[in-house]
Amino acid sequence: MRNKVCFILGCGGSLLNLTEEEIEYVNNSECVLAFNKYMIFHEMVGIKPTHYLLGDTGVKADLMFNKTLRKCINFYEKPIQFILDKSYKNRFKHYKSDENRVIKSICGEKFSESKFSKIVDEAIYIERTDWLKGGDWANSLQDKIFHFRGSLSGAINICNILHPSYDIKLLGVDLNNHAYFFQKTIEAHPEKWGVFLNRLTPESKEHETIVNFKGVAGIQDMFPFIMECLSQNGSHLYCCNPESYLVKQNIVPYSPITPPGFRPQKVLKRAARFLRRILK
Repeated sequence: MRNKVCFILGCGGSLLNLTEEEIEYVNNSECVLAFNKYMIFHEMVGIKPTHYLLGDTGVKADLMFNKTLRKCINFYEKPIQFILDKSYKNRFKHYKSDENRVIKSICGEKFSESKFSKIVDEAIYIERTDWLKGGDWANSLQDKIFHFRGSLSGAINICNILHPSYDIKLLGVDLNNHAYFFQKTIEAHPEKWGVFLNRLTPESKEHETIVNFKGVAGIQDMFPFIMECLSQNGSHLYCCNPESYLVKQNIVPYSPITPPGFRPQKVLKRAARFLRRILK
């Protein structure tokens, strides 16, 4: 039975500190939503999402999309639900009408056309509110998804739509600095990943999501609204990193990844083998 909880995967460095038991628990959860760059480097963490969100467009988003698509088509065996900005729907139509030349340039000559078609046909296409204005909380995927100062807000809204009564846990949402868990990799290869080193607020050492930008406050100011919307559906929001900015500032309560009394499958299997030997 899968764990009835939604995990949202950020890209913070704390993801590299997870135990095998914690990774196992997350991988056995009903909803694990990653967004933006996570999928490109997910092997470094070991958590395989059930859902992937990309609502951004532009140069960074193009690189994220292309690398993630290649990953999911050529290397990723577990089915994954894509949630994309509606503009990608027209892009897919263009790809299909180009005799697969564009697809091959992204995914390589040995791409799986069936996997590509599955992603295209089963993707959820969304529209989001303005990232500097926010808006109403969406109650369905047909509504404009709440979006403010970054994809995290929309990821929370989407999880609440997919599983209204499930608690949501933030994993790798550190916000206490601007470094990714794959920071060393992209810094070592700026010719390949240089676009990911560009920041909206290069003058600040803080995470750009929480920094005042063009007179607009950071995402932290919206959490009371977000948590009130969740509570109306019987859901609660937690953060799994006790050192996260959200926890340290008493914005989101801390909760461990695994519940009390959790015993990983590896332990249970070892216990079962031991009992079988005794009973022989």
